Amino acid sequence: MASQTPAERAKVAGRRTKAMELSLMGWTYEEIAREPGVGYPADLKNPRASVANDIKRALEESKKARDEMAIAMIEKENKKL
Repeated sequence: MASQTPAERAKVAGRRTKAMELSLMGWTYEEIAREPGVGYPADLKNPRASVANDIKRALEESKKARDEMAIAMIEKENKKL
């Protein structure tokens, strides 16, 4: 798979954020996938799975960012000691 351009990564990140927001508002994954403003293609074979995957990845990325910050904080504190 070819790597994404920065613009493509930004588009995916925006789609994932919007999917999470709508899910929190009570929308179903099917409704989210069919909402034109979110950014999913209209011809998705399995829209529910696509939305679920996006939300899962967004949560994983968020956890990874928090973990990286925690490691940096621990290293900073260790240097003080």
